Amino acid sequence: MDRLRPRFKSHEQSRTKRSATDLYDAAVRHFLSKRYGQAEDCCRQALTLNTKHADSLHLLGLVHWQTNRLDLAVDLIASAIRCNPNNHEYFLNLGELLREQNKLDEARKSFDIAIKLAPNRAAGWIKLGNLLRIQRRYDEVLLTYEHAFTLDPNNAEASALSAGVLLELGRYEEALAKCDLSLAISPDQVEVLCVKGDCLRNLGRTAEAAASYRRASELEPDRVSVWRLLGKVLEQLGDRDGAIKALRRARDIDPSDRFGASVELMRLGADELSEMPPAYVRLLFDQYAAKFDTALVESLGYRGPSVLVEAVRSACQAHQKPANFKHAIDLGCGMFWLPAAFWLSPWKDTTATVLLWARAGATLIVLLMCARRSRQPVLWCYSLNSNRSATREACPCQALRSLRRNRELFAMPGCTQSRRRDCNACASALGLQARAAVLYPSRSQPHPPGN
Repeated sequence: MDRLRPRFKSHEQSRTKRSATDLYDAAVRHFLSKRYGQAEDCCRQALTLNTKHADSLHLLGLVHWQTNRLDLAVDLIASAIRCNPNNHEYFLNLGELLREQNKLDEARKSFDIAIKLAPNRAAGWIKLGNLLRIQRRYDEVLLTYEHAFTLDPNNAEASALSAGVLLELGRYEEALAKCDLSLAISPDQVEVLCVKGDCLRNLGRTAEAAASYRRASELEPDRVSVWRLLGKVLEQLGDRDGAIKALRRARDIDPSDRFGASVELMRLGADELSEMPPAYVRLLFDQYAAKFDTALVESLGYRGPSVLVEAVRSACQAHQKPANFKHAIDLGCGMFWLPAAFWLSPWKDTTATVLLWARAGATLIVLLMCARRSRQPVLWCYSLNSNRSATREACPCQALRSLRRNRELFAMPGCTQSRRRDCNACASALGLQARAAVLYPSRSQPHPPGN
């Protein structure tokens, strides 16, 4: 026992002599092995030795990102940038983190700085292209990915991402060419094989599509979407038994059946009729939400709000009544069409029109148009969700975006000064004056009419 003591003491002494760089290296090894707790400990020890060790600050930010502490992650990476403003990777990761938080303008600035610091690195251009893709600026996206590939002709990702955009745009031949280019560099990319299969299927080359999906299923046998797509193309090829086998495999992998394999099995007569899986219905709606407005109005000719506006106008004219209403209540689905239709109508100057609609979860947004003693429409945002505390300053334009996406509303995040200006700009486009309030406004805040 006594013989072990000197060695133990020597071991402790060697540990205390470890530099910040050594501790950072150990943290990297833990991080790459997904041992985030140990990685965080090593980073903090390194920062105890050197509070301005930029790499440790950056890595600690990544640890916080991986453990879903996003605000702290932003602060830590920003601190790393202050210590070393010339590292483009810091700006790339900060941009990615901001993009994940839907702070697209700030993310764009971070990516721009990263590209300025390292203009010949393809990674920065690819991340910028991903951001532009979210904004649906597809021409710029394709140019950005193409430039990334020019900088690094061995970068399979740049061609693969171009293929995905071209598929989304319905340019199947071009997308197929990009898939082949990417697969020539790295032949075992499951995602690219699926995109290639989608292109071939849309071009009517069903047998080739089946081969592409089958190869993808071999590389990633637990990927549900691949088995469902394989089942679809096998059915088109007349292989009913093969289709049923592939669809059942998809359902076995994912019992919640997000991709609706059981729906296809019912259609094929392989299963008895029953309700569609809730997870499938939810995913179907989410996928359709982005084009829902266009499809409903342009394809199906939906004009319910305009019909209601015209009916109210006709009724007022027939009874020779002024088109001024103290209150109007719309308990709708939250698509924002009816309020928008009335705002664009002669009733936008109504003295105090109250429009409100609710969704599940006891969350409520209240829009007060043209409050008393004000000739300008006013937008108010409330959250009545009992599970969340209402914020002091809600964000009107975020409320509008939430409604347009038909998502469940939530307590609006606090507005910074820059975001408040954005809110005013967003509201001005709708002819509104942006005002934010919480559920129980303080005396210093304006109150809605009638309160």
